[in-house]
Amino acid sequence: LLGPDEPYELIDGELVYVSPQGPTHFRAIGDLTAHLSHAYGLNYRVMVQGPVSGIVDSIPEPDLTVVSESDVSGERHVTPLETLLMIEVSDSSVRRDIRKGEIYAMAGAAEYWRVDLRERVVYVHRGPLSDGTWATVATARRGDELPLPGIDATLAVATFLPPG
Repeated sequence: LLGPDEPYELIDGELVYVSPQGPTHFRAIGDLTAHLSHAYGLNYRVMVQGPVSGIVDSIPEPDLTVVSESDVSGERHVTPLETLLMIEVSDSSVRRDIRKGEIYAMAGAAEYWRVDLRERVVYVHRGPLSDGTWATVATARRGDELPLPGIDATLAVATFLPPG
């Protein structure tokens, strides 16, 4: 029914239209990709807007997903259990990205960041629970450093979150 380049995601069994990226959203994804790729190096893969499988009734495409290089295969998509970090950049998609965070928790993703461009904060979710909630949710702002899961490094929020 839809062509391969149609901007839709399957979320909770429903095809959800994905609106085109604005310049701030596009820039945040580019900045995150560059900084995460540099920090993680060659043993990890920073995947941009790629499908994540293994979730009932959903095939989300997070803005960024970090996985160990050993979990990447040309035969299948990665699953939330294989991810170190999943990131959604929210501008016009806040409600959908909050719901996707619940889906990621139910699927067992280790860590989820929601970069809220409107509020100029990053919501850091850790400790997924099967009911779709997270054990901890912290808020980070431009002056903060975020520890990167799986490696001994941090990322300055100011490197990817535009000033407010």
